[in-house]
Amino acid sequence: MEATLSLPEKTQAGQMTGEELCRVYAVSVCRFAAIVTRNAADAEDLAQDALLRAVRSLRTYDASRGSVESWLWRIVTNASRDAASRRERVRDLVVRLRVLAPRETETVEDAALARLRDSELHAELRRLPWRDRALARLRARLLEVRP
Repeated sequence: MEATLSLPEKTQAGQMTGEELCRVYAVSVCRFAAIVTRNAADAEDLAQDALLRAVRSLRTYDASRGSVESWLWRIVTNASRDAASRRERVRDLVVRLRVLAPRETETVEDAALARLRDSELHAELRRLPWRDRALARLRARLLEVRP
């Protein structure tokens, strides 16, 4: 007769399956994700992503480095940071596309003339001392970020 291990013993022995991990910790991961995101839809996405990451890296879990819960909370936190970084990159791309795209009321000729003026401005900026160019670039980036 084979003795069955309880969940904490399985985690220490490295024998927990992904199904068992999800069954035991899914609710806790969802609650923690809701605290991190403060949005129900984002929390569900974050919890799903974190559990998927946990299941994929379950074989790398080392019980000597901490509890399963602390390991899972770190995964949720990292997944949240990754999602925030992705959102930031998408937002920056949208801002850049809005800046580069011609306005609806703007004709192609107007856009071309504006770009010519921009190239003239860039040429003048290149003539400035290094410090002044750096300040102008920083100021331009601040203006791009604002909605």
